[in-house]
Amino acid sequence: MNVKSYTDGYHQFYTMEIDHLKKESDMLVDAINEVNGFLSQSDVRDVFPPCVITQFEEHKKKLMQRHEEVRVTRQITSTFVHALRVIDQHAPQK
Repeated sequence: MNVKSYTDGYHQFYTMEIDHLKKESDMLVDAINEVNGFLSQSDVRDVFPPCVITQFEEHKKKLMQRHEEVRVTRQITSTFVHALRVIDQHAPQK
């Protein structure tokens, strides 16, 4: 079995997964910033009832939790891709 061709497929798949996670992370950061911007407006607490403010704060917490999950998954996946590169470098050449 050619180790290089075997790991190339995994490398390509997980590199695409890292790109997807980066895009998701960017979208989550944008959403968190939008919620922060909304909540930081000076009159928002005067205009909206506390239950609406609470819903926005809960939504922000969920976004932040998902962002952390994506960050950790991306870090683990990047480590795996690095390990594949090391395997490729040390695999016997045919």
